[in-house]
Amino acid sequence: MMVYYALMKTSQSRHGVRADGKTQTSISLRGDLLAAAKKAAGEENRSLSNWLENLLKEKLEPVPRPRSENTDSEGAGKKSGK
Repeated sequence: MMVYYALMKTSQSRHGVRADGKTQTSISLRGDLLAAAKKAAGEENRSLSNWLENLLKEKLEPVPRPRSENTDSEGAGKKSGK
C-alpha cells in the first residue's frame, strides 16, 4: 500500500523555524552579482538573507531630515519688523 503525503508550506525554513514576520521569496540574479553578494555577506559575518535585508532597509527606509536652524521656538511666529 502506498501512502502519499501532501507537502504544505509552513513557517519552517530548511534551517529551522522561520522568524515571525519573515516571508520566503525567490529572485533571479546574475551569477556574478550573487557571488559578490555572498562574499560581502560573509565578510560581514552575515547570512545572505540578513545582508540583503539590511541593504534593502538602508535604501528603502526614509532618512530622517535634520532640523533646520530656523525651527527653534525662539524664532517661531516672529514677524520681521519694518
